[in-house]
Amino acid sequence: MAKKYMVVPIALLGANGAILNHGAVVTKEELTGSVETLLEEGFIVEHKESKADKDAAEAKAKEEADKAASENKDVKGPLDKLKDNNKK
Repeated sequence: MAKKYMVVPIALLGANGAILNHGAVVTKEELTGSVETLLEEGFIVEHKESKADKDAAEAKAKEEADKAASENKDVKGPLDKLKDNNKK
């Protein structure tokens, strides 16, 4: 898992001209410049994921998986069609 950082100032210019607002949690790919320099100068701090963050991420992933499974439930693949033909 990639290290994450939290933006400290009101706004910070990120990669590709993106504006990163205070409190945004980002990876080093979203930042411009050296992570070490930004940490030393106080523009970012290391973000430690809390249990609540992990639980929320797991719940969201489960919800998305359940939604995808229910959407694909009625879709029949080639094997399902063969099974239906063999029953006749």
